[in-house]
Amino acid sequence: MLMPAVNSYFAIYTLEGARAADTASRRGLFWDLHATATDRTLAISHARMLVLQPGVREVQVKQVTEDMASGQVSVRDVKRCRRGQVAHRGAAALAVCAGICALMLMRAWL
Repeated sequence: MLMPAVNSYFAIYTLEGARAADTASRRGLFWDLHATATDRTLAISHARMLVLQPGVREVQVKQVTEDMASGQVSVRDVKRCRRGQVAHRGAAALAVCAGICALMLMRAWL
């Protein structure tokens, strides 16, 4: 059976808890591999949901490509999700929904 010459997947790394404030953690010392996925969209979606979990500060998705013949591995950044970025989007969406509901209620009273 023939093996593929190149293996490519998406790795999802998390930075959890108080270690996020430490400068050493920014250099990659405390990043944990959470999961892998073969689909880019699935990996990004999982990262966005994962950053909403308690204790998770930041999630990064990286594309890892391994050349089986030479043993060379290349890593490329795909997406970075931080708790604040997702929370701001959620707060903005909630504010828009509240505004629409308020307008609908005002129209109903008039």
